[in-house]
Amino acid sequence: MEKYSGLVLVLLAGLLNGCTTYVYQGSMSGPDSDGVQRDVLLYWTKTDPLMGEPKADMAHLRTACGALVVYENRESGVVFRGQAGRDRRVSGDQPATVDGFECGRFVGKNSLLDVEKGPLELTIWCAPDSNEFSVQKLRYLKAREAPYRFQITESRQWHFFGATPDVPPPPPCRESVD
Repeated sequence: MEKYSGLVLVLLAGLLNGCTTYVYQGSMSGPDSDGVQRDVLLYWTKTDPLMGEPKADMAHLRTACGALVVYENRESGVVFRGQAGRDRRVSGDQPATVDGFECGRFVGKNSLLDVEKGPLELTIWCAPDSNEFSVQKLRYLKAREAPYRFQITESRQWHFFGATPDVPPPPPCRESVD
């Protein structure tokens, strides 16, 4: 019996440290900030430990040939905050301040923990603030008042000692999507 007690302790520790990881993702095609039709991918991860509180990572919005846009949990909901020197609000054409300002949000969602598979709408009100002197031309979904709609899918995996979930690769960069 003593020879099995170490194995039992290892298994018990694995179970107590075990968790379910989820990857949520959705894709669509839409105009980028230059008006070119591009593939767009939205994804984030969530960890639900056997013991403790669930946690969600930031949501990543990737536009083919474009920059990464991050939506994160804030007190006001799941929002995309513009960055100084990178983003400008399209209405009023004002650049982001040092503290930034809201450039978009998940419609009707207070936390990434609240979002499940199914339809999801998000908004973008800002455009990249780059010009001919910029080192890298930034692109992401075109700013507009109407929300973009994604159909979110969920994949899950159980891990004994936790693991970093596999996230989807960014959409391939092509000149245009037909």
